[in-house]
Amino acid sequence: LTVEAESIEPVALEAASNTGCLVAPSADVQRTVRDRRLEKLFLRDHGLAVGPFATVESASQMREAAEALIAAGAKKLIAKTARGGYDGKGQRWIHSATEAPDVWEALGSTPLVVESGIDFVAEASVIVARSADGRMTHFPVFQNEHRRGILFQTRMPGEFSPATAAKAVDLGRRAAEALGVVACWRWKCLYCRMEMY
Repeated sequence: LTVEAESIEPVALEAASNTGCLVAPSADVQRTVRDRRLEKLFLRDHGLAVGPFATVESASQMREAAEALIAAGAKKLIAKTARGGYDGKGQRWIHSATEAPDVWEALGSTPLVVESGIDFVAEASVIVARSADGRMTHFPVFQNEHRRGILFQTRMPGEFSPATAAKAVDLGRRAAEALGVVACWRWKCLYCRMEMY
C-alpha cells in the first residue's frame, strides 16, 4: 500500500501494517511529514538545513516567537498551520510582533510554525525513490514558480547549475534516508544565494 497524501491518518496506515500489508511510506513517516512542527524539528535534529523557525501552541507563544525571530534578524515572518495547510491556505505573513495574536486567531488558534521569511532565488523539488534495502534513485530536479505565494508552475528539469541541482538531490536523499522512507518522496528546498534550505 502506497500513499502520497498527507491527509491520511497514520493510525489507518498502522492498522493496514498490522494486518501484514507493506505500507510505504510508513505510519511513522506519515506522522512526521504531515505535521510541519514535527517535520522541521526532525530535519533540524538530523542535521538538515532549515530556516529559523519556532513552534507555537498559543497566542502568547506566538508573540514571543515573533519577537525572538525579529530580534535574531528576521525581516518578515510567516505563520503556517502545523497541519492541513499549503500554498495560500493556512498561512499568514506577520509584519510585526504586535500582529501575532491576530494572526494566531485568524489561523484558527491551532498549533503553528512561525518561520523567518527567506529571501530565496528559486524553489527546487526533487523526487527521490528509496527501496526497502536503502537503494535510491531520483528524478531530475524541478523548479517551482510561485505567484502571490501560490504555486503557478513547475518546470522539469529546472534551470539550476549542476552544483545546485546536486545539492538539492543530496538533501533529498539525506532526508529520505533519515526518515526511513520506502517509496517515492518529494523533497522541496529553497535555494538562496548562500544556503539551501
